[in-house]
Amino acid sequence: MDDSLYDEFGNYIGPEIESDQESDREDEDGELPDRQDDGAASDGDDAAAASNGWLAATSNDVDMDNQVVLAEDKKYYPTAEEVYGEDVETLVMDEDAQPLEQPIIKPVRNVKFEVGVKDSSTYVSNQFLLGLMSNPSLVRNVALVGHLQHGKTIFMDMLVEQTHHMSTFDANSDKHMRYTDTRIDEQERRISIKAVPMSLVLEDSKSKSYLCNIMDTPGHVNFSDEMTAALRLADGAVLIVDAAEGMMVNTERAIRHAIQDRLPIVVVINKVDRLITELKLPPRDAYFKLRHTLEVINNHITAASSTAGNVQIIDPLAGNVCFASATAGWSFTLQSFAKLYIKLHGVNLDADKLASRLWGDMYYHRGDRTFKRKPPVDGGERSFVEFVLEPLYKIYSQVIGEHKKSVEATLAEFGVTLSNAAYKLNVRPLLRLACSSVFGSASGFTDMLVQHIPSPKDAATRKVDHIYTGPKDSLIYKAMKNCEPDGPLMVNVTKLYPKSDCSVFDAFGRVYSGKIQTGQTVRVLGEGYSPEE
Repeated sequence: MDDSLYDEFGNYIGPEIESDQESDREDEDGELPDRQDDGAASDGDDAAAASNGWLAATSNDVDMDNQVVLAEDKKYYPTAEEVYGEDVETLVMDEDAQPLEQPIIKPVRNVKFEVGVKDSSTYVSNQFLLGLMSNPSLVRNVALVGHLQHGKTIFMDMLVEQTHHMSTFDANSDKHMRYTDTRIDEQERRISIKAVPMSLVLEDSKSKSYLCNIMDTPGHVNFSDEMTAALRLADGAVLIVDAAEGMMVNTERAIRHAIQDRLPIVVVINKVDRLITELKLPPRDAYFKLRHTLEVINNHITAASSTAGNVQIIDPLAGNVCFASATAGWSFTLQSFAKLYIKLHGVNLDADKLASRLWGDMYYHRGDRTFKRKPPVDGGERSFVEFVLEPLYKIYSQVIGEHKKSVEATLAEFGVTLSNAAYKLNVRPLLRLACSSVFGSASGFTDMLVQHIPSPKDAATRKVDHIYTGPKDSLIYKAMKNCEPDGPLMVNVTKLYPKSDCSVFDAFGRVYSGKIQTGQTVRVLGEGYSPEE
């Protein structure tokens, strides 16, 4: 290496040196004539022509490589016409052509979230139902409240099946329809999520019809707001309690809510058959279990009523307790059972007097055919055990485990005769058919509502005083207090129900005065509205 070609820092300062690309190009140009001469010598004129063509192609390729093409003129992808054809119209939409809240590609939306029964009709006409609705004294507004899985929805099923022509109802099936669980997720999870109202025409023991607006509320603690909204519209609370589980957390909460809203409470002890089939308690122990449940309920009512006013007593003798098994399709009160007993045995007794002797420490003395508080000398069970529980236990034990002839003889004692096809059913459908035939409809439950739940007109004063914050001397207050149909329209809205297509909501409320019609213009007032402002 010559040191004169570099400076003291190692930089080259000698003459210019040709680049490697130029030297390679000169080498290629020098080789081309040699290749042409060799081709001409070996192949003649044809080879020379081919060599000239190769030279032309090479020259064109070199020109294409050196050609400068602008970015907008380059073609990376085929056009839409080349891909789809000339007969297809393609549109290119800019992102600003649609608002931000509207997606360019909308997601698949399933608007069907409810299920319904279309082929159902009531035993009464719509005109008869409207006639009952126009008479407030024949209307009862109640809410079914209670703990989770205590049978509120199944109890509603029993009432619906007794008042409707249901082609979807299969008496031979063990599956419950759960008519008030109208959402798909409610049917899948077997749990109520929303409070659902239904208007049912129920008959009492005197065959008098009443329009009962019943709200089936969820029992889960996370949906207690649905129970609150239902109680705000109701005139009374029907407390559903499982006979086996007794008082639970949400049962106590339902009692507090009802007392805070100043509502009377009636109790339905549901799933009484669990004491027979699951716990297998003797009739005497089953009586003590039911009695203990009522005592606990009264204790909670007393504790919640200490700051809310008068204390209500839950007592079967008062007629505000109903015993039921919704899965088996039966229910009764002491009064309705006394009427059933008098009808079966043809005795000349007053039903109310007999019912007053079917609870508590009352014993039947067969010698003198009287009821006394002291047990007989030879021993005996309390009247509720002897006259109510033992026949009920007998029906269950005979239907579940005995032969057909034994079942026929037992049902004949209650004046019930079933067809031969009925005895071929499974145990649960047969038990449901037998019990519903013995105890009949829910007339005892209707008697309890009529006797202990006030009508909208009777409860209007207490209800309006509790929820209305306006002046007491105004025309609006007087119209709501008297339930005047010609007064100013006043509706208390507590819930919103979505349409099946999820487009709008329907407001659900209670009309205190006036009449509401389709297409009527109304004014919606918020929670913070005050007439003084």
